[in-house]
Amino acid sequence: MFTYYARRWLLPRRLLGHEIGDRLLKAAAERMAQHAGGQESLARVGGDEFTLLLENHGSEGSISQQCQQLINAMKKPFLIDGHELLLGASIGISIFPDTAKEAQSMINQSDMAVYQAKRSGGNNFQFYRSNMRVASVEQLALETSLRKAIFKNEFVVHYQPKMNLASNRITSVEALVRWQHPTMGLLPPADFIPLAEETGLISAIGELVLERSCRQAHKWQKQGLGEICVSVNLSAHQFRKGNVAETIDRVLSTTELSPHLLELELTESLIMEDMEQNIELLQQLRSRGVELALDDFGTGYSSLSYLKRFPVDTLKIDRSFIMELDKNPDDAAITRAIIDMAHSLKMNVIAEGVETADHLSILRDMHCDSIQGYLISRPVPESELLELLHTQAYRDAIDH
Repeated sequence: MFTYYARRWLLPRRLLGHEIGDRLLKAAAERMAQHAGGQESLARVGGDEFTLLLENHGSEGSISQQCQQLINAMKKPFLIDGHELLLGASIGISIFPDTAKEAQSMINQSDMAVYQAKRSGGNNFQFYRSNMRVASVEQLALETSLRKAIFKNEFVVHYQPKMNLASNRITSVEALVRWQHPTMGLLPPADFIPLAEETGLISAIGELVLERSCRQAHKWQKQGLGEICVSVNLSAHQFRKGNVAETIDRVLSTTELSPHLLELELTESLIMEDMEQNIELLQQLRSRGVELALDDFGTGYSSLSYLKRFPVDTLKIDRSFIMELDKNPDDAAITRAIIDMAHSLKMNVIAEGVETADHLSILRDMHCDSIQGYLISRPVPESELLELLHTQAYRDAIDH
């Protein structure tokens, strides 16, 4: 006979108040109990953490099967007061007496295993292994803060303008997330996005940025500042969840933004993870009127045989080709080839990382459609972008 300890982390996608939150936890516990079997012991040990004690399970294979059944059960929506709520679940497993011979060791090992499960993207289970790396105190503290930041509304969105070279106007902006940490100040994406991806929190952050950006673009339109398209980056984790189209539909409906004013940016490597399925998904999004852009072009597969199948509207030339555009003939040749190729495929082209007037002049001569970079503006808070848009609207009024 042996036992194992499992710890679950439940992260509601929407926080609707303490009463609904409590009812959600109760419903989650009831569902876990239903799928745990007859001899198991289940207990809530605090917050969204549960302990499950199983007896008489003779192999890792049978344990794995039960864990997967539990995870699948928890993926099904919970309907509470008309709200459809989704939960994520991660399980850490310690086996008595194989890896631990007393309760505290089992708990510690399960903590390490569940941490590994979360770092693997969540919604999975991990057995404790002796070679598992112990997370540093700083990492655990940052992860805890990251989880709380979602519900404390600590994330802010900055916007980097994109200029159309035919009209010399700002016609779109890219939404870029920042973390306003209570003690560490404003953190750039590089300081927390990798951790968000490892723990599976990137989906929640991505949806937050998507909804906030769409709401902002609709507000600009109502203020008479023109139809400013907002670009939002999609992560591989969001694609793997399989509900991207539903999320886009919900956000566009909630914010009342016209689909053509939303552009989704994705990478070649993301599409290639499951090319057939992802191409079908992109076609669904495009049929809704949403714009699609291929980000960091030139750094991934960059195969014409793949590219011609991707249902995208815009190619974004990676900044690595633009930085020395005026000094490196090879970069200039590649950039020109990308622009000509994209136009032959009826795609628009935007160059990232444009910082100098020489860059701009060369890209104009190459008939690039749009540019983005410090020459126009760094990513700025909404208030500063609003000033740029007001100035542009004033100039438009004078010209007309």
